[in-house]
Amino acid sequence: MRSQYAGVGLICPQFGIAAAPGGTLTTGSLYFSFQLQNRAGFNIPSVSAQITYATNQKIIITIPVIPDGWDVHCFVISAGVTNDPSTHVQIARVPGYQWGVGIEPQSVKTVLPTTLELDRDSCLLLAPSVTTLGELPGGADRLDGQVRWVTSEAKWYEYRADSALPVSVDVITADIGRWARIGGASTYVSDTTTGVGSDRTINSINPVTVIPTPDYPGETLSKFLPNWEAKYWIYNDLPNALPAGTEFGIELEYNNKRSPDLLSELVMVKFIGFVGPDGTIRTQDSSGRDFPNCGAFFPWTPKLTTPFITIDDLQPTEAIALAVKPFFSVAEFDVKDVIGVFPTTRIQSGDYNPVWKLLAHDGQPVGTVWDVGDYYRVVPSTGLSYDILSGTALIGGYDFPEKPQRTFGGLQPNTTGQKVIINGNAAVFTDLPSYEPSASEGIRAIISTAGGVRFPEQRKR
Repeated sequence: MRSQYAGVGLICPQFGIAAAPGGTLTTGSLYFSFQLQNRAGFNIPSVSAQITYATNQKIIITIPVIPDGWDVHCFVISAGVTNDPSTHVQIARVPGYQWGVGIEPQSVKTVLPTTLELDRDSCLLLAPSVTTLGELPGGADRLDGQVRWVTSEAKWYEYRADSALPVSVDVITADIGRWARIGGASTYVSDTTTGVGSDRTINSINPVTVIPTPDYPGETLSKFLPNWEAKYWIYNDLPNALPAGTEFGIELEYNNKRSPDLLSELVMVKFIGFVGPDGTIRTQDSSGRDFPNCGAFFPWTPKLTTPFITIDDLQPTEAIALAVKPFFSVAEFDVKDVIGVFPTTRIQSGDYNPVWKLLAHDGQPVGTVWDVGDYYRVVPSTGLSYDILSGTALIGGYDFPEKPQRTFGGLQPNTTGQKVIINGNAAVFTDLPSYEPSASEGIRAIISTAGGVRFPEQRKR
């Protein structure tokens, strides 16, 4: 399993592109390539056919609708004189999120489809040199994403219209946005899991290359929940499915040290769903059952449990998509503190307990609920959900620390015999009457949502 920032697909979809009247271009021809950029880097470019344009024409690029499961921070346009994208240089970009007065950064997606017009020869220059910083383009000759080599500085600079980076030797102010130093004029990648690719594992990324989350406000002592959210994936890069009944969520780091206790309830986490390789979001299993606790933010209490569990297998090339928001006051942290987020699964957080051998029947583990808390009882909740009360159990040879009361969904309407399944990992999920638990699972309750009256049965012990 790979922990990464939310992806953008392996290869960029083809953008629409055509020459049209109404510009001030002079005659020429170029090939164009297109990429999507997330927090980690770029995906593999798609390349247009040769585009030939005549005098007084313009080039119109149409960015298509992008699947909801992808987290696009920039749409990148490059160009070159051949159809080899490794020789192309960046000439423009379109932010994936709206920006401007009254819009919180990274909170409102750019409405798609949208178009970009290249109507001046200055828009099609392939990363030319300028002598000094004072010669960087301005006005109508300046285009978001333009790249220039500044000879006096011996540096590459990229124009970012939406940037508010602090001015420094590598960040040059402009009347709108900034010119920021970059490593080179090309954004080409051939592998999305290395270099500046978009699917690198989080712990392999140099933070300097990452698009940062917006600043968290420091002017208030109260807790603040921003409109933006940071998105993460747990991507199944294995040949086999991740089985149902697996807990998942995040691990938190405080100043480069894993800290499960200190950060409890200081971030909010949302399960978005399973994302397929085409970017579609799946929120139901093959039987049409909704994924439990999907689509809402929960306060993160890592010492206790995660509210998230797979009720369906996560297939190879699918990803568990999560979103995270900070939710704390500045009084709880110093402004220099660093909080790290790592999406993760918890395959087996319970501890092995040899007592199961004393309880085994025909060599198979036998489950038991310990005399702790509220005995892990299952009781009705609201709608098609139920509560499992506090407690702990020994299931499949493993037991877990006492868990607090939790709410779970996944019940089907008008259905009898639905099974509440638990395991030694503290996982809880709902399955159909036909489901047969494995040796590492146990049935904690059988639930009916059908109408009518029925008396409880007395079961022999």
